[in-house]
Amino acid sequence: MLKGMETDKWLQMLQETLVGWGSDETVAVLASHAIGVVSVVALAIFANWAVKAALLRIIGPIVHRTPWKWDDVLLDHGVFTRLSHLAPAFVIKIFGSAVFGAYGGLVAGAVQVYVLVILWMIFSAFLNALQAIFEKTDEGANVPVKGFVQAVKLVMFLIIGILVMSVIFGRSPVYFLSGLGAATAVMMLIFRDALLGLVAGVMISVNRMVRVGDWIDMPSNGADGDVLDVSLTTVKVRNWDRTITTIPSYDLISKSFKNYHGMYESKGRRIKRALNIDMQTIRFVDEELLEHFKKVRRLRPYLESKVKEIEEANAETGLDLDSLCNGRRLTNIGTF
Repeated sequence: MLKGMETDKWLQMLQETLVGWGSDETVAVLASHAIGVVSVVALAIFANWAVKAALLRIIGPIVHRTPWKWDDVLLDHGVFTRLSHLAPAFVIKIFGSAVFGAYGGLVAGAVQVYVLVILWMIFSAFLNALQAIFEKTDEGANVPVKGFVQAVKLVMFLIIGILVMSVIFGRSPVYFLSGLGAATAVMMLIFRDALLGLVAGVMISVNRMVRVGDWIDMPSNGADGDVLDVSLTTVKVRNWDRTITTIPSYDLISKSFKNYHGMYESKGRRIKRALNIDMQTIRFVDEELLEHFKKVRRLRPYLESKVKEIEEANAETGLDLDSLCNGRRLTNIGTF
């Protein structure tokens, strides 16, 4: 109120000065208000620049000197910079009521909407910073938090939207919340895919079905490659031919797909191949075939140790080796 009274005195002095210079009283009033509006706008722009410069020059060096890394992430994502955008709102709030005259109420409403939008931008940047901090941890590499962050942003966006509409239409937020309940059925029909994707994205994140870097194979959607991004409604997969496939999140819980993450954790892979062998060719290894096998450099050490092992085992049993059914013997398929 004091600032408003001082602004009124300043405008009145300006009007008297213009009248003293020979201007018409009506023209002096209009000119003084125009000068006041330009001055307030210029002061708001200067306040934004000054606060931003102060934050970057004062907070920036302090943040870089601290041993922690989370404050650097907040600075890099513009959390502190976006705080400077609140300065013009305070300037207009203080001086606008007297300068804008009859339009003061409209300007005050616009300032409230502006502040809500800036708060949404600050909150969004803060969530992005939290996501970046969490992804650098060991747990963050295994949990796709992007879907959670987008869900929180969506809820905050709806809250800010309701508050903005309450300011614009001069109604209580409860009024719009009651109307939102009646429109839920229509929204479910219109935004069915988006809502299904929202639920699926949360389920994928909670159950850790897919993570960034996993190799998944989903023939129904033409995806076979590494997961690049897991968002609230879509999952991006880079195939082995370097093409990108975008899969709706809901498909990952409604259709079957193969995830090779467990294979990577075991550091092994089972390869199944069909090998047809003619049963008529399977036989015991005689002396002639044994000498032929020993000519193979990689087989010779194995055959020498195996033959010695078989001879010692047969000597212990004392069986009649004239019958091919007795004792242990080498076979061509076993050697293969």
